Amino acid sequence: KLRQMNRLVEIYDSFSDISLYDREGYLIKSTVEDHPSYRESSDWFSDAIEKRVTTISRPQLALGSNGLNFSVYLPVFDRGGEVFTVLRARLTFDRISTLIRSVVPSENGKFILIDQWGGMLCANSKDDLLEPLDQSRDLDKWSANSLREYEAPSGERFLVSVKTIEADETRVNAPWGLVAVQPME
Repeated sequence: KLRQMNRLVEIYDSFSDISLYDREGYLIKSTVEDHPSYRESSDWFSDAIEKRVTTISRPQLALGSNGLNFSVYLPVFDRGGEVFTVLRARLTFDRISTLIRSVVPSENGKFILIDQWGGMLCANSKDDLLEPLDQSRDLDKWSANSLREYEAPSGERFLVSVKTIEADETRVNAPWGLVAVQPME
């Protein structure tokens, strides 16, 4: 099992690690030697067992990483059709971040991906990840008008447009917002 898991991590650079847990959440094997020894008890893990479906976590900062990761929890069934173990594959958010940062809507404009609380999922600095784009705005407030002027707390003025990506489209059971930002000169 471990050899196959290591092979997948080597082949697919989007995998950060793969771990196998028993039904109680105890680690059986992992492709990471210094894997934390805590018991897996997240809602995503529980849903994989109880609902017998693959679940995907929200993007999270992982200790020792340079960016966001999200985890896919895949229930593994025994011959009787019961969930025997759960495979967790942690994937880096880098490809999504790189794609969004590479698209430039105008000379000085940019796209920013935010979560439902307004935290930045794609940022130029690791320190800004999951920090709010604006402390006073969550996704609902950002999405209130399709195109509008916005004054940042710093006093800078921008033309902003937001496209909401619904929860069923993000696959993480939460909506995100793609914010197009153009400085006003």
